[in-house]
Amino acid sequence: MGSGDGVFNRIGPDYGDDLGVPALVIKSDNPANPFTLVSMSMYDWGDTSPWTIYTYRNGVFVGSVTVNFDHDNYYPFNATRDNILSASVFQNIDEIRITGPGGQNIYPVVNQIALASVTALPVTSLDFQGTVINNQALLSWKSGVESAIGRYELQQSMDAKLFNTVLTLAPKGSGSSYKQTVSLTGGIQYFRLKIIDQDNSVAYSKVVDIKIKNNAALSIYPNPANQLIYVTTGTNGAAEIIDAGGRKVKSAFLNTGTNQVDIAGLSAGVYYLIQNGQKLSFIKK
Repeated sequence: MGSGDGVFNRIGPDYGDDLGVPALVIKSDNPANPFTLVSMSMYDWGDTSPWTIYTYRNGVFVGSVTVNFDHDNYYPFNATRDNILSASVFQNIDEIRITGPGGQNIYPVVNQIALASVTALPVTSLDFQGTVINNQALLSWKSGVESAIGRYELQQSMDAKLFNTVLTLAPKGSGSSYKQTVSLTGGIQYFRLKIIDQDNSVAYSKVVDIKIKNNAALSIYPNPANQLIYVTTGTNGAAEIIDAGGRKVKSAFLNTGTNQVDIAGLSAGVYYLIQNGQKLSFIKK
């Protein structure tokens, strides 16, 4: 599918399978030409729902939404920006994949797909690079012409899917150079720039990956955290989380490398993670 604004007529029916093959893929014919999904009418011809719609940019997962259909009245579902087509999931993407519930075929009919071309980055010649210096990530970029930029957000991820903002920077003007350091844990970590225009439109830089060897030190990221923490350790072993009063609230077994620990059930406050005699504090938001 080419770039540019437009409305495309019906696609389908087709079907997915129980091996995870999507029933329908909408993809830009050029990754350099991303798009925004403005609206789309969908009909579940096979009476099988929910559907899940996944979005990608340059092969990297952006987000997903779930669609349920009215099978009693057989109404189509009209997806718009006012219901499920949020900017965080459907803006500045180059691929959409539609799948059904696990292990079931679906027969999707999709009508009136309205796409909008993505506004160009509000900065030219953005050369975003990353390297490791003294066990820290050094991220740098140089702008060409900066036009109406509101701010830069430097984002970090452990899996190239879920990104968290670690730094926010104001633009310095056209032709500026930027350098920032971020603490690293073991394994591969991913970084990108989120560029917010003054009208709150959003664009992203390329993703750079940085690898550092695991060591024996215990580390936690992010801190403070809300849902998940990533704990990196150089040794296998049981770990426990205690609250500020010394009461154990959670236990887990950590493997060498980076481990994901769910802290969503903890109350807000200060906690300590202990493993193999090492103790680190973190804040649950």
